Amino acid sequence: MSRTVVCLSFVAVLAAGCEGLDRFALDRAVSQGEPIPMPDELVAPTTRPLPGPPPSFLGRSSVEIIDRISLAAPIGARGTSGLSLSLYLNLEGDDDAAFKPRTQGGQRWNGEIAAYHLGRLLGMDTIPPAVTRDLRAPLLKNLLSDDPQVLVRVEEEAIIDADNTIRGALIYWIPEIHPADIERYGELHEWTEWLAQGATIPPDRGDLARQLSDLIVFDYVEGNWDRWSGGNVYFGPDRRTLLAMDNNASFQTVFSPRIHERLEGPLAQVERFSAVLYRRLIGLNADDLRAELSQDPAGASLLTDEQIAGVLERRDVVVARIERLAARHGHDAVLCFP
Repeated sequence: MSRTVVCLSFVAVLAAGCEGLDRFALDRAVSQGEPIPMPDELVAPTTRPLPGPPPSFLGRSSVEIIDRISLAAPIGARGTSGLSLSLYLNLEGDDDAAFKPRTQGGQRWNGEIAAYHLGRLLGMDTIPPAVTRDLRAPLLKNLLSDDPQVLVRVEEEAIIDADNTIRGALIYWIPEIHPADIERYGELHEWTEWLAQGATIPPDRGDLARQLSDLIVFDYVEGNWDRWSGGNVYFGPDRRTLLAMDNNASFQTVFSPRIHERLEGPLAQVERFSAVLYRRLIGLNADDLRAELSQDPAGASLLTDEQIAGVLERRDVVVARIERLAARHGHDAVLCFP
């Protein structure tokens, strides 16, 4: 299988500020499990993630996808575009995968897997299923015999363990993707206007506006500063579902001023949010995140305690922003997406 990859132009986004909100009423409502009486009614969020439907991705069970790509034998391999070491694996059966190995340079292969599990906790079904897998080094090298440049990179960069295996992230290969093009021309400015208070969202753009809001929030919480650098924003096969793919830049613990600005900028444009995602963010906690990560063969070690603390700190920033905006504009106006 193949897919089109198009590099888009870099677009800088500017930050904007807002005012604070006293959370006493919210904390009291949460402790009593009752709605907060406000002009725009807000149901008090739960203290744990909300129950939801079984995890899925593009209409398929994500658990089934994980099982298939975890067990299927690789029968072909080649390099993919991009600076980081990444391979396309042709697997036995109907599903293929990308493979991002551990490398000597510390490539964040585990970010793809942690992002998938964080997305499950937040009820998002747009993050490609990903799982840890150990591949036999001789098999992988043999499959790359017709791609000598990539073979050399694997031999020089990948970490080969004592049992002659290479560990990495195996990510479901989406067979058909389409560039969203929202970084091009005037479209980025157009959608940032949709997410601002007081702006009118065209009737046929409401779902896209919601998806953009969710994607920006998710990127901020996971610490993905690289989404808007070009070539990272795609629709799925239906040309409507916005995908949260390519998350290996996530979960850093130290950000340079320039990278921090790139992380903060998109969130500063968002003044409209999903009510369900907001409640799930409030319910997110370290124990549940570790338990979710433990479903992967690599276990909770996918993220360090410091990385998990960073996720929760960034979550707090998003929640505080939503509440400040709600104090100014009303909860119905701010939590206007389902």
